[in-house]
Amino acid sequence: LAKAAGFERLDDFLLDRLERYASALVEANQKINLISRSVNLPLEIEQQIAISLLPVSLVPSRIRNWIDVGSGGGFPVIPLACAFESIPFTAVEQIAKKAYFVERTAQELGLKNVKVVASSIENVIVSDPDTRWDLMSIKAVTDIPESLIWAGKLLNRGGMIVTYKPRGEEIEGVEKYGFELVNSLDVKELIDTIDVRIVMYKKS
Repeated sequence: LAKAAGFERLDDFLLDRLERYASALVEANQKINLISRSVNLPLEIEQQIAISLLPVSLVPSRIRNWIDVGSGGGFPVIPLACAFESIPFTAVEQIAKKAYFVERTAQELGLKNVKVVASSIENVIVSDPDTRWDLMSIKAVTDIPESLIWAGKLLNRGGMIVTYKPRGEEIEGVEKYGFELVNSLDVKELIDTIDVRIVMYKKS
C-alpha cells in the first residue's frame, strides 16, 4: 500500500504520527461517532488511513493549498497533512464535535499545516468567495455531480478534485461540469474487502 501511494517506505516519523492519530481515534470514538464501531476497529482505522494516503501518488508537486470537504474524524485530511507537511490544508466539517476533534488532533500531532473550519461547505463558498484552492478532496459527503459543482466554485483554474466513492458511482460527461478525468485508483485491487475507487478530476 505504501508503494501504491508513492512511498518507497513509510518513515518512522510518519508512522509514529499515524499511530498516534489511530490511538486518538479509538479513544474519541467511544464518545463521538467518528468512525463506524466495527467488530475490528483497529483494522478499520488502519484501512481508512491507507485509503486516505493512496492519492499521494496522483498529487502534482506544484500544489500550493488543499481543501478537504466533510473531514469527519479526519479522513483523509489528517493522514494527508502528515504526508504533505509543506502544503496548507483547510478541513471543513460542519459538525462541531468532529471539527473540534480534527483541530485538537492536528495540534497534538504538531501539524501546523491544518486549519479547521467548523461550517458547511455552502457557507464557506458564500462567506469566502474569493479564496481558491489547488486541490480539493471529498470522501462521503455527497454524490459526484454535487462534488463537482462545489469544486467548480472552490478550485483555481486547472485545480483538481479527488473523490473517494464506491465503484459504480462514476458518472459520464463530467465535461458539462467543467472538469475532465485525470486518473483513478481501484482500492479493491489493493484491499479486496473495500469497494472504493479514488478518482481525480481536473477543472478545465
